Amino acid sequence: MRVSSNMLVEQMITNLQRNTERLLDQQDQLASGKRLRRPSDDPAGTERALRIRGQLATLEQHLRNIDASQVWLETTDKALENQSDIVQRARELAVQSRSSILRADDRQAIGREVDELIKRAVEIGNTTLAGRYIFGGHKTTTQPFTASPATGSVTSVAYNGDTNSILQNIDRSVDVPVNVTGRELEPTTSPPAGLFTTLIALRNELQAGTMPSDTTMTDLDSALQNMNDLRARVGATLNRVDQTADRLGQVRVSVTELLSKAEDLDMAEAIMNFQTQQAVYQAALGTAARVIQPSLLDFLR
Repeated sequence: MRVSSNMLVEQMITNLQRNTERLLDQQDQLASGKRLRRPSDDPAGTERALRIRGQLATLEQHLRNIDASQVWLETTDKALENQSDIVQRARELAVQSRSSILRADDRQAIGREVDELIKRAVEIGNTTLAGRYIFGGHKTTTQPFTASPATGSVTSVAYNGDTNSILQNIDRSVDVPVNVTGRELEPTTSPPAGLFTTLIALRNELQAGTMPSDTTMTDLDSALQNMNDLRARVGATLNRVDQTADRLGQVRVSVTELLSKAEDLDMAEAIMNFQTQQAVYQAALGTAARVIQPSLLDFLR
């Protein structure tokens, strides 16, 4: 086959173009730090990387759910702790008022403090987190407890929420209830005794100047035990959520490492390949210069 000068030049340009593309590809890998930049780089590796990314996205969502669950449970626990303190204080006042040396007006004065405890208990029952009522069940935008009358001594407290559990998905096929409903604070049947009905009954007896009855004392103990039981349940759920968070955090580290191995570039190997390709490109340039440089005029001198 006759090789013309044009063919020689075109072939050299084609070879230089290939070397330039390879060098540019190596440079692009180094700049991005990624081995997979497009599916064509490694179809099988891309499919594996996408699968790992899906798993990582699911993990991240579970961890976000866990964060929300922890905040909700901690807020609920603090509110229940405050309610327990109120019932405990009311019980102390009830024991104090059963003393035979107290007069009717002394008990009425104690009743006024209990009246303030009732108002405080209603405020805590309407605790919100990020604009959502924590004791309303699914009715998180409805104030769960309404005191009547709105001013003065509270004679009754109505519950406006529902009894539904708020579930958080913290792992695959794992949903945990993270809320306590207002109906659990104020049950319709006894035991346990209702928080507000017990406090109101105590206040009414004290305002009448009489000693708290044995029934009221029993109800105070029952209401306090109920607060403790609810706190124990919330604490157990919080421990479970915390343990799941620790485990998923470790899994996330492992999955992130797998994703890095699937997508990221081996920098040492990439630098070596780049230097090799750079040397090949420079050699190709040198060869081309030596081949193209001679002309007919060079031989006629």
